[in-house]
Amino acid sequence: MINNTKTLLATLILIAICFSCSDKQKNQPFSPDEERLVTAPQSFDITHVVTSPLEMVLGNEIIAVLDETKAGKIKILDYNGKLLREDGMAGRARNEFNQIISIDCFNNSAETVIGAYDASYKKYSTLPLVDGGTFNKEWEDNKGYGYLSRLNNGDFIASALFDSTSLYLLNKDGEVVCRNTNLPPNVGNMPLLSHSMASNGLVVAAKNNPVFARCVFYDGGLDFFEVENNQIIHKWRSSQFDMDYDIIEQYHNVPTPNQNTRVGYSQITLSDNCIYGLFSGKKILGDGINHSSDEIHVFDYNGEHLARLKLDQNVDLIAVDEKGEKLYCLQTDDATGRNALLIYTL
Repeated sequence: MINNTKTLLATLILIAICFSCSDKQKNQPFSPDEERLVTAPQSFDITHVVTSPLEMVLGNEIIAVLDETKAGKIKILDYNGKLLREDGMAGRARNEFNQIISIDCFNNSAETVIGAYDASYKKYSTLPLVDGGTFNKEWEDNKGYGYLSRLNNGDFIASALFDSTSLYLLNKDGEVVCRNTNLPPNVGNMPLLSHSMASNGLVVAAKNNPVFARCVFYDGGLDFFEVENNQIIHKWRSSQFDMDYDIIEQYHNVPTPNQNTRVGYSQITLSDNCIYGLFSGKKILGDGINHSSDEIHVFDYNGEHLARLKLDQNVDLIAVDEKGEKLYCLQTDDATGRNALLIYTL
């Protein structure tokens, strides 16, 4: 009888703990009373420097831009949009690429280093930004990831390929330390396996803290995580809308977009104490898959809504400095082909 009582008590405690944890992860609609208009950025025309920008990260007085992914091009700019160098070539050698999907920038002693993950060759390489510096392969895997971001201690967080519900923690050598599954957005307890919705979105880590944020493009949510004791801990989720989809029975009941499917957060960037999410909200049918927006939602690390920033023009890529004082944006005008670097003071 005593053993049964202990078992029952332990079960009740476990249930209470689970409810406590889930309460921290409930949806938090974004509803600040006022939005803040941010205008008059510094503007630099970089049309002849950058062709098709896909990602941007900040370093020590430099901006690294992932450009022309198939050719593996990474452009290094100064804060005035001037091209300092470009690296990465298409090919199969150790220092060549086929499809870079994510880049990062960190300091190694006195050197600034660029990291790049190639999803096709399943390898992570680094480039020291010194005279004569070239890409060197650090590790490769046999799994492949949808996206990769470097944590502040040199480990990595990676999204599973074609599965929005799973994340991996990798060590410095690219070896799997742990895997979290059943994460939101969980569409009917299924990963997003259909071709049309197999978008992993982004995972973006902070430079100076063991935390990261994640979004999935066709979902209205932003998720925040902490890494502690080699475990990925889901701290909170803020959701603007639930994913809208149809189930196609003849294709094994996988979810697929419908006329109401929208793009949620298309970009995330972190300062030392805040998360900035570029929010679209546009329907993919009718509006087209449009990730550009003039609306940025700001949260602190506890999930509190701090501001809704309204820019004076649409932007495509964002990166904030570590102190949260400057917001760097890349803007692409499809009609004119013009690319611009915009720098806002926050």
